[in-house]
Amino acid sequence: MTEEIDPDDIMADFIARDAVKDVPRMVLLMKQLQFAYEESKTKNNGGLAGAITAALAIQDYFVARCRHWNEDGLLNPMAQILMTLKALRDGGTSDILTANAHRITRQRLSTSDKAVRGYVSALVDLYMIRLSLSEDVACGRVARALASQGIPLGPRGKDVNTVKNWRKDAYRGQVGVDPDATIYASIKESLLARTDPIDVLIKDVLNAIPGIRPPAGKS
Repeated sequence: MTEEIDPDDIMADFIARDAVKDVPRMVLLMKQLQFAYEESKTKNNGGLAGAITAALAIQDYFVARCRHWNEDGLLNPMAQILMTLKALRDGGTSDILTANAHRITRQRLSTSDKAVRGYVSALVDLYMIRLSLSEDVACGRVARALASQGIPLGPRGKDVNTVKNWRKDAYRGQVGVDPDATIYASIKESLLARTDPIDVLIKDVLNAIPGIRPPAGKS
């Protein structure tokens, strides 16, 4: 007598065998996500580097695991996410960023973001006063110094204007009310009161900026 075949048993067996074959890919994905997690804690870009690594790892996993999903366009949203993250890193743009630019510009700044702007603005004044530089030249020096430390400002080519606008806002702000204006006045006074070489002062400010931003996942 022929034993009756249970479709559920066949499906369960297929899934089990498929899962076993997928183990190496899952192990690789886990290692890549672990690396992304560590990268998000060590890179001074708000977790952007880790997010790119994680998104790329997940995309690669599903492209290899479910090729028909990729062919049917089901992974296109993931590709858009990765493209947008890379655009943020490289100072470029993407369809998502372009379509939502009005939302991005309306985001409220955190206190730590404004504090960073205060430090940067004070650094501009240090260059202007100690080296008798114009505002534009001083802003250029500060922008390059920040870039050398991996501290992001904005789209490439606009870094000098970004620094200039930060200083303008801090300069016009109300001390004791606006965090950027308060930090700007305090750090500026502290820097100008010191007699250390300007290179030492600049280094101190650059070293202080990363600590102002809270670690990823904390407020």
